[in-house]
Amino acid sequence: MDKQTQSSNKQNCAPINSFQEGDQIVIIAIEGGHVMQARLASMGIMPDCTVKIIKKTKRGPMILESKGAHIAIGRGMLSRIIAAKQ
Repeated sequence: MDKQTQSSNKQNCAPINSFQEGDQIVIIAIEGGHVMQARLASMGIMPDCTVKIIKKTKRGPMILESKGAHIAIGRGMLSRIIAAKQ
């Protein structure tokens, strides 16, 4: 990702749980400790990664698609993943 794209993404970034079902987003940052970052990385969620929101409900986890795999992530963890719409 080039510097111009990164700077424009930083201006439009928000926690993942603020995006809508069907949105394709790019992970900008993970605001969590080493354990949380390692756990997300093991599921394929890391900065500069593209994911798609498959299912978003008012309660319960959100379903994301990353590299062809569907991943359920709880709302607490989602609020710490900063992303931008692609």
